[in-house]
Amino acid sequence: MVTTATGMMRRGLSPSVSEVAEAAGVSRSTAYRYFPTQSDMLRAVVAEALGPILDWQAAEEASEARLGSLYGVTFPRLAEHEATFRAALRQSLEEGAATPDHRAFGRGHRLGLLARALGPGSCLPRSRGG
Repeated sequence: MVTTATGMMRRGLSPSVSEVAEAAGVSRSTAYRYFPTQSDMLRAVVAEALGPILDWQAAEEASEARLGSLYGVTFPRLAEHEATFRAALRQSLEEGAATPDHRAFGRGHRLGLLARALGPGSCLPRSRGG
């Protein structure tokens, strides 16, 4: 379902859980068991797209090389999944205005990644989002 939802979002769609289930050939009851809400499905799609970025580990010694390595992983992945991130952002903004239980899609990763790239003693501000 995550693969199907990603494909639909790359085409500019904002699919519901039911629409993704139908496109994936999965029953609606099964789909809603894994993704009770559209937000849950979006989180899974975004997590899949961000996975290699969040899992990045520095192998280089120099901070400049580590930062280059991080950028080398990050920017191609962001460009590859831009349509997915735009669709997720669009849906989160629509849902955020309508639902009191709105949870963020996981902000604050960039500061931790940059701190890992720069190494011990880096002077980055603390993340407010997690």
